[in-house]
Amino acid sequence: MNEHTGTAFRKSSAEITKGPIEVLTLSESDVTECIDLRELLNVLAEGFKALSLGKVVNPERPQLDIPQAGYCLVMPAWMDGMHMTVKIVNVFERNLTQDIPSHIATIHLFDPHTGLPVCIMDGTYITAVRTSGSAVLSVRELARKDAKVATVVGAGVQANQHLRLLPLVREFDEIRVVSKYFEDAERIARLHPGIRAMADIEAAVRTSDVVCLATHSYEPVLKAEWIRPGTHVSSVGVAPPRGEMPTDLIRNSSLYVETRDSFKPTPVGCSELAAIDPTSGIELGAMLLGHQPGRISNVYRHVLSHQKLSARFPTGLTYLVQYDSTTFVSDTIKEVLKTLGEAFVLVVLVVFLFLGNLRATVIPAVAVPVSLIGAFAVLLVLGYSANTVSLLALVLAIGIVVDDAIVVIENVERVIEEEPELSIAAATKKAMAEITGPIIAGVLIDRTGDFFWAFAVTAIVGVLGAASWIFIVGPLEQIPWKQSASSFLPATSTGSP
Repeated sequence: MNEHTGTAFRKSSAEITKGPIEVLTLSESDVTECIDLRELLNVLAEGFKALSLGKVVNPERPQLDIPQAGYCLVMPAWMDGMHMTVKIVNVFERNLTQDIPSHIATIHLFDPHTGLPVCIMDGTYITAVRTSGSAVLSVRELARKDAKVATVVGAGVQANQHLRLLPLVREFDEIRVVSKYFEDAERIARLHPGIRAMADIEAAVRTSDVVCLATHSYEPVLKAEWIRPGTHVSSVGVAPPRGEMPTDLIRNSSLYVETRDSFKPTPVGCSELAAIDPTSGIELGAMLLGHQPGRISNVYRHVLSHQKLSARFPTGLTYLVQYDSTTFVSDTIKEVLKTLGEAFVLVVLVVFLFLGNLRATVIPAVAVPVSLIGAFAVLLVLGYSANTVSLLALVLAIGIVVDDAIVVIENVERVIEEEPELSIAAATKKAMAEITGPIIAGVLIDRTGDFFWAFAVTAIVGVLGAASWIFIVGPLEQIPWKQSASSFLPATSTGSP
């Protein structure tokens, strides 16, 4: 205590030493044990939201190049209420020849009030699951709800983590993996039960609803025309100057990015986005916050990339589809399938329960798919689409088909019962003569415009196809199980009893 001033003595900076500091150290196994993958995706979602709201301070990462060896990336970040964090990632590709991972990372935490080190942990596993986690999070939020097939392109660390995370966000019917070398795809598939390795990347991509690129390719690994409308595509590979993603696919799709910095030159940004207008991209966090649209249609391609027209928009102008008719068509198709199932149930109830004849059930039941297949085949040939009107026509055709089938069977049975002296062939011929005209009249629909012509074609072909089936096969229902086909042969023919 200073007796003159009454204040405590203050040490000079020269007298202050840091002394021993306890720093928590976490190994790769410690980190792996601490991370719950499902919770990781939720934490990433919150992190992207904070990033889009400007709550995260993350300066551009510098790159230190080691000629002919590799490079080092330093990524600092801080958010209020959190520790200051610095991740250091060293990328040395030739490590793989020594059985050492090509990406080596550590993460350092510092007290935001004093700057003292708090923790140093292995960052290799975190880097792998965080990178793949952002791609899989985009699948969870942006892929079609009815997506059933996913393909991972690559067979390295990122592909491995994609295969672990994808089953957590969707119930895919099939998850595939393809690689430059098929044996690599087979090896990684063996690590994940149920994963299918494929040799043909084009065949795999063309039939997928979700495509995740996870390679270190310096050239695009697929072509834009392989991606069918409605497919969600993600990319995490970094390999300038071109990278794994074709730029024409990005330009013709809805683009989502982790951050606007993705449009900056490497090493900060993504090389594939170098020639892309930054205003065409939507931040993943902004979409999660509801500030920007997510999936607006099941027919637009999503590339974690904006429509062609957006490139012509003035700066600051965007677009939003207020009404998406494709969802209505999708629901209508579901109703058609539901009606088809109901038609089969009605056939069983009406024909079997009321007529008590199991054989009579088969012909109307088969007539329904015959009607549908014939209708869609003719629509395809004529170039008509399955619009809401043609789908409605299919619903009507299903009902007409079932009704006509029952009419044919009931009428043949009636003639046989009322005139037992007639042979089965004669009774069938008489019954069909009575009802052929009314059935044909019932399927003739007048043409009124192209739109309703599609309706008419669907209804006519559907009913005519089924009617043909009924006329040909329906009378056969009346033949006893042990009776030969001689009933329909000329009198001079013979057959076994």
